[in-house]
This record gives sequence, C-alpha cells and structure tokens, in this order.
Amino acid sequence: ETEFLTVSFKDPYVDLQLREKYQLQYDGTIIFENTERQEKVTVVEEQKFTSAILKLTRNETKKVYFLVGHEEHAVDDFNKNGYSNVRIELENQNYIASALSLLTEPAIPTDCAALVIAGPKTALTRHELDVVSKYLTLGGKLLLMLDPSVTSAADVNSGLIRLMKRWGIAIGNDLVIDKEQFVPLFGPSAPVPGPELHEITRVMRERVAFPVVRSVTPIADRASSLSVKTLFKTVGETGNSWGETQRETDGTFSEDFTGFIYTPDVDTPPPVSIAIAAEQKVGEDSDKETERDLTRIVVFGDSDFAANAIFREPNRDLFLAVINWL
Repeated sequence: ETEFLTVSFKDPYVDLQLREKYQLQYDGTIIFENTERQEKVTVVEEQKFTSAILKLTRNETKKVYFLVGHEEHAVDDFNKNGYSNVRIELENQNYIASALSLLTEPAIPTDCAALVIAGPKTALTRHELDVVSKYLTLGGKLLLMLDPSVTSAADVNSGLIRLMKRWGIAIGNDLVIDKEQFVPLFGPSAPVPGPELHEITRVMRERVAFPVVRSVTPIADRASSLSVKTLFKTVGETGNSWGETQRETDGTFSEDFTGFIYTPDVDTPPPVSIAIAAEQKVGEDSDKETERDLTRIVVFGDSDFAANAIFREPNRDLFLAVINWL
C-alpha cells in the first residue's frame, strides 16, 4: 500500500455483491479503480497493468496523427505491411490514432500530441514540408521513419532529409549491413543493433531487428540548443558492419543485398547509428510548462519494424516508448 495505490484481495465466491458489482466472469480478474472509473484486466501482465493505470490517471485522451497520401503504413491496414496493431496498442495506452492528410489541411491540428510519418514512398509537396517545418518550429513532436532508397540513387524523401538536417540529424543514402548480429532468415541487411543509453531504450528487454535500414546520425556541427542522441548502433566492428553506399549502374543496390564489402572513406563507417532522438535543450531558468513546449524528434532509418508482420512484444515496447517520450 502506498499513498497512490491501495491493493486488496477479495474472493468473488464469498463476496457475491462484489461479483455482481464488477460483472466478474473470470477467476483472477484484477480491477483497477478510482473514484470515477474502473478498468478490468484478466491477464497478469505488466503491459496490461500499465495500460489500465494510464486510462484511469490520464485526464485527456491524446491524439497521435499518422500522415497519409504517400503510400505510408496505415493504421487502418490489417495486412502484413499495415500498422493496425500499432493503432490497437496506442488505444490500449489511451491514445487515439488518426490519419492526417496535409494535402488539404493548412496546418497540423492543434490537438496533435505527436505526428508520425511512417515510410512514405512518394515525395511530400512543398506545402506539406512547410506545414511540418512550422509545426516543429512551434514545439512539435515528430516520429519519422524513412526506409532506404533501394531502387534509386535519387531519394524521393530528399525534402524530409533536408528538413531533418536543420535539426542536427543526418539521414544517410545508404543500406546498413551487419555481419555480426542480424536476423539469419533475412541476412546481414536485417541488423539487430545494440541500444544506447536513453529514456526510450530503458524499457527494452529484448533487442529489435530492423529489416532493410539506412543510417541516421547526429550531425556534429549543429546548433548548441539541440540535443541529438543515438538510440541504436550496429555491433559489428570495421569490416563487419557499415552503411553500404555503392550501387549498381541503374541506381539500385545488389538485388539480394549480398556480396557487399566495406570500402573505407566511401561507405558509412561502423558502428552505424540507425536511430536518433533529438530535442531542444531546456534553459536553466525554464519551468516544466516551458519544457513541454520544446520540440522533440525521433528518426528511424526503417519503418517496417512496426508493421503487423513483425510487431512482436519488443517492437511494441519500443514504439510505445517512443510515442510516450515524444
């Protein structure tokens, strides 16, 4: 028992009024309750407990908007490449996941707790880029996931890449290889990087694989007001992990992503950073209210790690940790 939480055990076979009050159907049901609401959990699992407590303690349901219009992963898509499982998990955390088209909207909605851009395959218009840029300038929260450009040396997402440069983030036009730690089924182009120390990675119990990923690196020469930290790095040392930059004559990478050899001074050297978290630094005299209005950005060099086909528990924990941090 603490000042925040009181725990009691009841026998529903003895206390029939209790059984009726909570409409209990399963043995071992856990009821989370405050003066206004209650949440019922039938499985003893940390994630379920966390979700129940969040639903009771959060006074508002926050909205997470997912950009549409560029063949991104969609929260209403139940296929293997869809993000319907992402939506379900966000709703379990008391968020609302909504689609957002900026082709018609003049600005990001004022109730946007975080904006997600998940693997766009076509370019954002200048208007859309301007809207996202303005949103970030005003203290926006962005999760950007950009897959490698494997079919062309010219990147359709060059506008977003230029925008991220202003925030101290370099997104490489490469393909990350790790011959030391990868998913055997997919090969060295599906690395399983090691987490760096950060509030986001603190929740990780198991490592997450990133199938077909590009480098995302903090820019050394950036504004002093920006904190940009790597979240994950490849584990292979020189010759075993790198960001491949050499393509076939048609601009594609070798078809099955094999036969790559590290070329010093040409390829991205190891350890390769594949995800970063950036935020504006808090001034010494600022208060908590000011802190909430500061820009935060998380960028991954892959968007498939959150797709339905591989949205396992570690992937879920990581995605939710990112949204909660933003």
